[in-house]
Amino acid sequence: MDDPWFDYFRGRGRLQIIPRNAKGWAATILFIVGIMIPVVAMQWIAASSPVLIVPCLGVILLGVLLFVRWAKAHSQVIDLKEVSRDYAEFQEWKKRNGR
Repeated sequence: MDDPWFDYFRGRGRLQIIPRNAKGWAATILFIVGIMIPVVAMQWIAASSPVLIVPCLGVILLGVLLFVRWAKAHSQVIDLKEVSRDYAEFQEWKKRNGR
């Protein structure tokens, strides 16, 4: 992969995926529009048969999970634990060299 579409910040109990460039933003906007279709359709589905809300919610949940997996596959992973360790080492180096 040449240029990742998203940044995936990984840490203790943290899952944060942020669009990185225009392709990432376009994919996120398309995802939101795609999720809004079943959300808006639930209004009419509930009026006709309230039992059909459960499959509609299942479709929404499946869409969200699939998008998260896809976005993680197209992202650059940033491990926050590693970044904080590198920053601490940089601060020590800075103190030793008087900068």
